[in-house]
Amino acid sequence: MAQLEAAVTDVESRFADPARARQLLPLFAEMHPGFAREGPSGAARRWRGRDGDEDPESRTARRLQEWSVAAVIFRHIEASLALLGPRVSTPGYREWVRTWRQWFRSPTLRRLWELSRDGYSARMQTFVKGRLLPGNVRTEQQYA
Repeated sequence: MAQLEAAVTDVESRFADPARARQLLPLFAEMHPGFAREGPSGAARRWRGRDGDEDPESRTARRLQEWSVAAVIFRHIEASLALLGPRVSTPGYREWVRTWRQWFRSPTLRRLWELSRDGYSARMQTFVKGRLLPGNVRTEQQYA
């Protein structure tokens, strides 16, 4: 479980990096709905920089940062699956699945997954589809 904790810390630290913070704020707010409502000074509510509000250079920079964070998330999930093998239903692991499910509620993260999923193992693809994507009945019951 320590490796899973380190993986989540790695992802979260990318959002805290001042050089990336403004570009990643919309994605962070999608992945952490409570922040959008209660975050520091409501920053996520005030700044919703998206394609229509950005110059092309800023939009490209934001998208590159989003791809970077998404790739880290996907790699960490895949590495966790390999580490745990068939033991993916342990109680501690279920907590991480809840975290990943919360993150996958982000429309941006889901879009990036759809664009990149073919680069990941069949097991990873099955896991994301069956346990992380919103709307899956099995997921809703098992990890509510």
